[in-house]
Amino acid sequence: MNFSAKRWWGKNAGKLVGSAVAITGGAILWHTQAASIWEIYRTISLPFQPNAYSPAVVADSRAEQLELELAEAKAQNEKMKKLLEPNNDGSQTKPITVAKVIGRSADNWWQQIVIGKGSSDGVQVGSIALDGKGLVGRVAQVTPHTSQVLLATDPSSRIGALISRSRHMGYIQGNNDRSDRLVMQFFDKTPDVKVNDTVVTSNVSQLYPGGLVVGKIVQIDLAKVPAPEAIVKLTAPVNALEWLQIYPSPPTNLQAAPKPSTAPQSN
Repeated sequence: MNFSAKRWWGKNAGKLVGSAVAITGGAILWHTQAASIWEIYRTISLPFQPNAYSPAVVADSRAEQLELELAEAKAQNEKMKKLLEPNNDGSQTKPITVAKVIGRSADNWWQQIVIGKGSSDGVQVGSIALDGKGLVGRVAQVTPHTSQVLLATDPSSRIGALISRSRHMGYIQGNNDRSDRLVMQFFDKTPDVKVNDTVVTSNVSQLYPGGLVVGKIVQIDLAKVPAPEAIVKLTAPVNALEWLQIYPSPPTNLQAAPKPSTAPQSN
């Protein structure tokens, strides 16, 4: 190597080596997606980070999760116990099964639900579905292990009903407004009805036994044509159902309301 080449190398060797290192480093970073930089950063910064992943913290988080799960299990157990207790009306009749709600479509939220019990559990088409607080609907379809319940809020669900206080009768059906309100249409032109009156199923109904609590009167329109109407708010929390009592149809052992002397037939 002549003098000029040596002189050039002496002046540029550092630059060449630096460029080679940079190129090699860039290639490594490209192939590893900069993982090495993140590893170096993590190693340097780890002493300054809170000890979020220590065994003690992980154990505390798991314990908290288990406590929440236990609280939910207890709540579900209490709901089941209440559903299996004797009925509030004094009847000792037990449901054929207590079923969990396992399916509900947003498109049919106020029309139907699916429960996790079916024909193998004694559920049949026409079986009555109740919450611990009142009527929910009736079973419309059954498979061996699931059933579809038609809710009382479905506009196609027509139920014979009466005012518990005055015994004035009519029928109720869904209000078409996607809510827990039903419309009650009276047979009498001048029914004795007041806000907060309790509405129960009529014992002349062909699909339901008499005396099952449906809801409370919240609004009245006696001038409605062709018949007086009232708005009934369901007692059962239809918007948030979790467990249901399923009774056979007709559940003749359930306590029924006294039968009026005359009344038109309804479903």
